[in-house]
Parts: sequence; C-alpha cells; structure tokens
Amino acid sequence: MIGGWRAKVSDYGTVSLQPLAKTSNPGNPVYSAPESFNPNQHSPAMDVFSYGVLLIEMVVCEFPDVGKRVAQIKAIKRPTLKNLIERCLIENYKDRPTMSDIIKELNESI
Repeated sequence: MIGGWRAKVSDYGTVSLQPLAKTSNPGNPVYSAPESFNPNQHSPAMDVFSYGVLLIEMVVCEFPDVGKRVAQIKAIKRPTLKNLIERCLIENYKDRPTMSDIIKELNESI
C-alpha cells in the first residue's frame, strides 16, 4: 500500500531466491490466529482469522494493531460487517465461519 490507501503492483521479476529460514510460527503475529503457535491446530480457520484482521484494516483504514483491535471493531458502523469480523476473530478456531460461508454472506449483503 502507498499513500492514500492505494495499492501498488510490484514487478516480481526482481525477486531473488533467499536461503530458507524456518521459524516456529508462520506469518505476521498481528494477522496470526491464536492457534498458530500450535502446529497440531493448523487449519484453514487460521486464514479466516487473518481475513478478519484484513477486513478491519480495510474498513477502518488503519494498520492492524492487536492493542487497538477492540476499539477498531467498535468503530465499524455496519452491523453485518462488524458481526462477520467478530466471528472471524473468535478464539476457538472450530467456531469460526468457513471461507465459503464468508463468501456467501458477503454476496448476500451486496
């Protein structure tokens, strides 16, 4: 993203291979689901959690911040979108909606 929340497309032709660095936790901690620290609980629900964080970022036009997450969600005016985000961020990964459910819900709300 560049100023004014405009996307910038990059040329991946300049990318070079880097040595593999194995870390214990995948992804950025701000977007990571609580279960990301337990490899036995990795599932597509982790992507749902990250998508919920991304939705917050898009709706409130602020970078995600774990410390501000509750306030950022409270600032969302559309109840259906707010409810969807809250369900994406449920602590128990088994209780989160699937991406299919999310797509269906978003299509119905348009």
